[in-house]
Order: sequence, then structure tokens, then C-alpha cells
Amino acid sequence: GEPGSEAHGGYTFCATACLFLLGSLHMADTDALAEWLASRQMSYEGGFSGRSNKLVDGCYSFWQGGAVAIVSAAVAAGQEND
Repeated sequence: GEPGSEAHGGYTFCATACLFLLGSLHMADTDALAEWLASRQMSYEGGFSGRSNKLVDGCYSFWQGGAVAIVSAAVAAGQEND
């Protein structure tokens, strides 16, 4: 695999949602998180993959899309990292 790219989309969503609900998302590197989430959208298929070197799967549109919405809400609320 790719170093630093073996995270899982579902786990990423759960961790992001927990940190947001606790008001602690600022503890995460939201810039790196947003970059990783964006990199999961595949250019050819247009869908999202949950891990590097995996095919797209419809469920990851929820997991990654939800995490993107949370990060966006955190940025709007000023909870992102400095």
C-alpha cells in the first residue's frame, strides 16, 4: 500500500464525527483530513473508495461525503485547526 494512506473511510467518518460532537475537531489536522477525503474520490468512476488501491463503493459516498460535511461545518464554525 501507500504509506500514510491505509485509513478506512468508515472509521474516518466515525472519528471525525466524534471529535466534532465533542468540540475537539481542532485537535485533528483538518487540512490533511480534507486532502485525504478529496483524494478518495476517483477520477474515472467519480465515486469514492474507502481505502487506497480499492475500487469505488456506493457506501463510501456516505462515509466520505459525511466527513466532508462535518469538516466543512467545523470550518464554518471556526473549529478547524490553526
